[in-house]
Amino acid sequence: MIKYLIKRIFFAIITIFAVSIIIFSVIHMIPGDPVSALYGAELTQEEMEEVREYLGLNAPLPLQYFDWLKKILTFDLGTSLIRGDELSELIGAAFPNTIILAVTSLIIGLLIAFPIGTITALKRGTAADVFLSGGAVLFISFPTFWLAILLILVFAVMFGILPAGSYNISVEQFWSWNYWRLLIMPSLAIGIPVAGRLIKIIRIEMIDNMGKEYVQLVRTKGAGEGRVIVFHILRNAMVATSTIIGLTLAHLLGGVVIIENVFGYPGIGKLLLESVMRRDYPTIQIIVMIFSLSFIIINLFVDIFYSVLDPRIRLE
Repeated sequence: MIKYLIKRIFFAIITIFAVSIIIFSVIHMIPGDPVSALYGAELTQEEMEEVREYLGLNAPLPLQYFDWLKKILTFDLGTSLIRGDELSELIGAAFPNTIILAVTSLIIGLLIAFPIGTITALKRGTAADVFLSGGAVLFISFPTFWLAILLILVFAVMFGILPAGSYNISVEQFWSWNYWRLLIMPSLAIGIPVAGRLIKIIRIEMIDNMGKEYVQLVRTKGAGEGRVIVFHILRNAMVATSTIIGLTLAHLLGGVVIIENVFGYPGIGKLLLESVMRRDYPTIQIIVMIFSLSFIIINLFVDIFYSVLDPRIRLE
């Protein structure tokens, strides 16, 4: 087990290093100059050149990269070129909101997916299976931005029971009803398509386990049907499903950009789009790096968790 852990951590570190190079290179290929975008109408060409020199933008890219990497390793995230604020403060205010949105969306997806996925597996081939499986396909087919607009039309415009957007919330308000009220529509817009994918996976895994010999053996020993389903079929189906859940969370952390901007939700995705529009290189680099790190770290934990559930993975 220790050898497997060391191997996975080593490859994770190599992946992070490679991703940092790719992110830095791609960001600097974006057309435009942040200094011109920020001061173009206020400074002369000579003054803008002085600003570029001060910010280190005239240094060769390899030197800029290693300076950036050194600062990250010492937890110095730098300063936003456009806002002038410390990136640690900007990220610290926005990222917790994104984490809460992603986790809430995943929980909504799971609450929808587990009962429906279980029913479709147990009622395989019946009208209930066809209807619910069709609903799952429909959930998957919904583009998140379209679903977000539909939710706004229904709950904000038609009924007026939820705010349409322009949210001004922070994690300090976490325990207030107003905070969770603002989370309902963004979480549903993300959680419903997630539920559709999880329903299909849970159904497939349960049907696969229902046909295995150990299930018949448990039944011959006199176990009740409810116990067989919950403690044997569903439990074993969770082995593969749990890895998908972990990877889904990783994807959600990086996939909330559209929803955050549709609702004006103050998360890291909204901050990213604003930074791209204004060519704020340091902010873009840090946010994309955070998304990448989140995916790599969650994927690492999923691999470790799966190896604990299924020791054959370590042997392979």
